[in-house]
Amino acid sequence: MKRSAIDAHTLIARCCEEIKYLESEMSNALADYFNQCLEFESRLSLLSSRVGFEHSNFLQGLYSIIAHQLYDERVQLFAACDMFKKYVTPSLEVTDYIVKHTGEINVIDHYSADEEVASDEDDDSDIDDY
Repeated sequence: MKRSAIDAHTLIARCCEEIKYLESEMSNALADYFNQCLEFESRLSLLSSRVGFEHSNFLQGLYSIIAHQLYDERVQLFAACDMFKKYVTPSLEVTDYIVKHTGEINVIDHYSADEEVASDEDDDSDIDDY
């Protein structure tokens, strides 16, 4: 009886430790997504301020690629905040950022488009089998 009580206590302590670890990892993930968004925004700002940006197809193409990466990173940040909201509270900076950019992101459409592309790819693989 004593041994099972000790084992149960150890298991509970380990579970509590794992929960703290997971909460820390969730917070780190939010911080990483947020920092990546800021990095993409900085790159866009530097790129658009370059001399000749308006007339360079290369710079405008690069700007478009980075803007798409920023959009994807924001989707990841918003989705992670939504998924983790029961467990961690985002920093005030992250919360303000989300509020500021909520109108620019439609997470549902983003994931629906990914699912549609994935299902199209599955259909194409069936053709190769014949």
